[in-house]
Parts: sequence; C-alpha cells; structure tokens
Amino acid sequence: MKPLKTIISALATGAILSACSPKVTAPQTIGPLPSEHQLEWHKMETYAFIHFGLNTFADKEWGYGDTPASVFNPTNLDCEQWVRTIKAAGMKGVIITTKHHDGFCLWPTQLTEYCIRNTPYKQGKGDLVGELRAACDKYGLKLGLYLSPWDRNSDVYGTPAYVEYYLKQIPLTDEQKATANDVIQEGLYNMGVILKDKMDDYPAAQTQFDRLLTDYPDNIFRLDTYFNLYLMYMRTGDTAMANRYRSLVLSQFPESKEAMALRDPAYIDNLRKMDPEENSLYEQAYEAYMDNDNRRVHSIYADVSERYSMSKLMPKFMFLEALAYVTDKEPEKFNSTLRTLLERYPDTDLTPTVSAWLEGMAKGRKLQSGTTGGNMR
Repeated sequence: MKPLKTIISALATGAILSACSPKVTAPQTIGPLPSEHQLEWHKMETYAFIHFGLNTFADKEWGYGDTPASVFNPTNLDCEQWVRTIKAAGMKGVIITTKHHDGFCLWPTQLTEYCIRNTPYKQGKGDLVGELRAACDKYGLKLGLYLSPWDRNSDVYGTPAYVEYYLKQIPLTDEQKATANDVIQEGLYNMGVILKDKMDDYPAAQTQFDRLLTDYPDNIFRLDTYFNLYLMYMRTGDTAMANRYRSLVLSQFPESKEAMALRDPAYIDNLRKMDPEENSLYEQAYEAYMDNDNRRVHSIYADVSERYSMSKLMPKFMFLEALAYVTDKEPEKFNSTLRTLLERYPDTDLTPTVSAWLEGMAKGRKLQSGTTGGNMR
C-alpha cells in the first residue's frame, strides 16, 4: 500500500498536468447527419406490416386484377384486435397494403369500381383503411400506408395509355394539390366526427381534430370543429377545455348560429338535458306522423330547430318533416327539406334513400301519399 504522502503527491501532479493541458474541442462532423425524421424512424424500432386483401381469399401471392371484388368478404374482421395484438407484441406502428398490384383498393375510392365498396363486406359500406386508422389512433400506434402504383385491373394496363391513366391520379399542379388538400381536410374532419359521435372515442377524435387545426389552420371546417370539441368536452365534464373552444367560436364566428346558441344563458342547461328530451320529442313527432297529424310534425320540427339545432337526431326530424310534405302535396318543400338534409348531413343512414328520392324527383317522378290517403308507411 502506497504511503498517504505519495498518493497526495501523485494527485497534485495529475491536477497540475490537467490544468496545463490544452482544452480539447469536439471533432467536426464528417459526412451527412441523420435528420430529425430519420432519428424518429430509428426510435420506431419494430412495427408490423399487414398484407390483407383479395389475395387473402383467393390464396394467391400476387393478383392479376382478374379476381372478382365480391371474393373479399371477411366476416369477423376486427381492426382493433389487430392493433391490440401488435401493441402487446411491443411494436410501435403498423403499415398496411392499401392497394397492391392487382389494383384492388381497401377504401371506398371513387376512382375505380375495383374496391371495397363493391364487396359484401359491411354491405359495401366498409372502409378497412379508415377502420385501421381509427384503431391505431385509439391505441396509440402510428399508421403507414403502402400503395402500389400498379393497377393490373385497368382496361389499359400494359399499354402506353396506362402511363397517362396513372399520372392523372397524382396531384402535380397547384390546382390539383389544392384539391388533394381539400380531400384530406374533409377526411380529417369526418373521421373526428365519426370517432366522437359513432364510437364515443373522444381521445381519438381529439387527435383528428388537432391534426386538422394544426396542419390546415385556415380550413373551412374550423367552426364545426370548434363546436364539436366544445360539445365533446362538455359531455366529459372538462369545462376548461370546453370554454376554450366556446371562446374560439364566439371570437372567430360571432354571427354563426353556433355562437348565438352559446350566448344563450340557458344553452348549457338545454345541452345537459338534450339527449332525453330530444328522444322524447322524436317519439312524439313519429307518433304524430303515424297518426297523420302533420301540423304537429311541423310544429315539433320547428321547436327542435330552434332549441336543439345541433341535435344528433336532426337528420331524422328533417326526414319526417319532408315525408309530411308528401301528404301535404307540397313537392317543393319536400325537395327543399331533403336537399338541406343532404347538404348538412351527407353521411348518415338516410343518405342513400334521400339521394334516390331526389334523383327520382329530378327525373319527373311524382309524389304519392299512402294507399289510404294518409302518410306513407
């Protein structure tokens, strides 16, 4: 063991040498550095890749676009079960093949008939991409979309015309990009509303609304988004957040019907009792319609429009209002009410029926009341 004097001497010598040594600076970086996005990608570590489509049911690795869309018919599909399993495995995200080389699309696109809306799945009302998006938002996983540029189902596939067909789907001009952004904004808003009203998944709805407001601060859905967020937070009892969005409605859209409703001191009380009362009013309106008491139907509709204009049942009230005009022999009011319904609520269970009736009226079809002279049943 060294004597204490020797140790102290060695330490002192080391300290002197350290003090005399020149300060060493960090070396300059060499070559490109990873970007912030690349670093975030490394943090992802592992994620799942799902390839699920027509080929799943046709027992093929690759499709050639000749498998009928009707083959796609999952009966117990649960995207939330997928995501729960992926998350339990420690993965942080999932990528899904939304369209492979055969051209079949897992979302209800209007650009081709070879898609999920022409399958038995959910009677053509399914949207696998949207369902997975909602599940990922709910459980906190990131979602990536893989889309193959091939479309072997196209009639012009394999010809020079196919190049033009494909390029037309890519937004290249400022006008096309603006259109694409409009579609994205509408999609974010509708997803938020669906998650809020149909799935009661408020955190996931908040995610979609926040993305809409952050990425597109001047979007045309701001008023409706603020108001939906206000209603959402009122229902959860978060008055601080509710008041935040109430203030945004009042300051940015002071002349809107939403602002006028929020200025009403009784609005909060009406909001709290809205659900039971609006259900009762709808039952009364329906009974009045079945009793051929159209004056009562119109009276209830006017009352609901004034006091509960934001009611979730408003499309049904409007539908009864329109049907009452059939027996009243007022086709213009019938058409006007249905058109307003479709404009305000373009995505409800009533949409197919309303659209079909308006199309029939446009082609000259006449309104006919019930066989007994009363309201239609």
